[in-house]
Amino acid sequence: MRHAVGRLVLALYTARAFDVSACGEPQALWRYFRKLLEIPRCTENERAVLDYIADVAKHAGLSSRFNQGNLVVSKPSGDSGEPVIIQAHVDMVCEKHAESSHDFTSDGIQAVLSSGWLSAPNTTLGADNGIGVATALSLMQHSGRLPPLEFVFTIQEEKSLDGARAIDAKALRSKRLLNFDSEEWGILYMGCAGGAVDVLEAKMARVLAPPWQAVELVVDGLAGGHSGADIHLGRGNALKVAAQATAAMVRQGAKVESFDGGDADNAIPRRAVVTLAMPAIMEKAKASMAELQAELLAKLPAADAGLKLTLRELERKPKDVLEEASQKLLLELLEALHHGPVKFSADVPGLVETSSNLGIVKFREDVLEVTWFARSSVDTELALHRAGAADLARRLKLRLRPGEAMPGWKADLSSQMLALVTKEEFQLLEHREAEVATIHAGLECGAFAQKVPGIDMVSFGPDIQGAHAPGERVNVESVRRFWALVLRTLARLATSESAKSQEL
Repeated sequence: MRHAVGRLVLALYTARAFDVSACGEPQALWRYFRKLLEIPRCTENERAVLDYIADVAKHAGLSSRFNQGNLVVSKPSGDSGEPVIIQAHVDMVCEKHAESSHDFTSDGIQAVLSSGWLSAPNTTLGADNGIGVATALSLMQHSGRLPPLEFVFTIQEEKSLDGARAIDAKALRSKRLLNFDSEEWGILYMGCAGGAVDVLEAKMARVLAPPWQAVELVVDGLAGGHSGADIHLGRGNALKVAAQATAAMVRQGAKVESFDGGDADNAIPRRAVVTLAMPAIMEKAKASMAELQAELLAKLPAADAGLKLTLRELERKPKDVLEEASQKLLLELLEALHHGPVKFSADVPGLVETSSNLGIVKFREDVLEVTWFARSSVDTELALHRAGAADLARRLKLRLRPGEAMPGWKADLSSQMLALVTKEEFQLLEHREAEVATIHAGLECGAFAQKVPGIDMVSFGPDIQGAHAPGERVNVESVRRFWALVLRTLARLATSESAKSQEL
């Protein structure tokens, strides 16, 4: 019954279908990705996509089972030997432009193909990690030489790797894993940062607003991006900008009614909206915002050239506003919480070792919630950075809700999967050496490394740009090469296992 429901749900969702044939090979992968675009799959809304995957497995004659909410599919092989885990996460970050009417709970993603890139102009595309999922679905149907495969489709990766951290690893059969959640073709990842999401809360006092004008301050047009992989690019954080702009308005006599911005802890905020009570000084205030906008644009990278600071009078009087001490607390907290790189690696030039992202500011009635995501490839540095936020919370008398630390993945350059298989096959395919690197972002490999001692893993993928932000896009040609590397790698593993069995 579950599979029938999945097919019914899928039929209800529509998207503007891009021309699969225009993408070239591999056609099966692109067909599956188009199907994924039709299925809403924001984090914590993954059941429909899991049902679809289970249905594909059933029609391929494969068995599937749920493991702590994740889906595991087994594909036997005529070749003996140890299976290989193929791992991808089914959820996506759901971000859209403010003017978009897209409903992520019911609408399919509208994708367009242009100049060799497939993108979603007004929303995230979900290539992170939809391309990995589509690759796994294609392998289910593939009839070429493969070792036994164990497909692990995880949930809630974008929410602190929750699915991978919950999985019962004892039910898995292999200690070799290919992860398809990387976004730079030509780089083989062998390590990642750990991290934790902490939430700071404060009870905010309110007073009756003076009989002034209600004004909306909007910060918009920033590029945003991935809070780990893009944190070194110096892109603006809408919450930091909004706090700076709000402080300027407060100096002119304004009072804060509300402050709202950011949608995901792992995305650099692109937009923030502050509602203010202001006396009749709009011309001076607008001039001040124009001056601040120009000052910020002179410092920000080209990707943030669309930044706009807008003041708009609302057709109402202000309601209640933050009491002066609460207003001061809000601005002091947003100024003090760090956003951006903290420390760079001493061993790898240009690699961020420790960073943090000021991700979300929301009011839940009279409770202020500020979400802050710290990352580091060094556990002691992560703990030290988080301790700084805890000290700030104590000093400002805030409640701190600490998140569970996500495990990092320590690089093992002696990896057999890296040296004997993927790296060699990449060189044969591309006629150049692959770059081996660690990434300042969370990969589920960290959770598997923690759960399965001795597991041998490598992560790679096609070129994906702008993940976690509207306009996310994937390079079509890099997908073709990525697919070729996947097949070559798995054929090599199957051949190696066959040779071993013959020797025995």
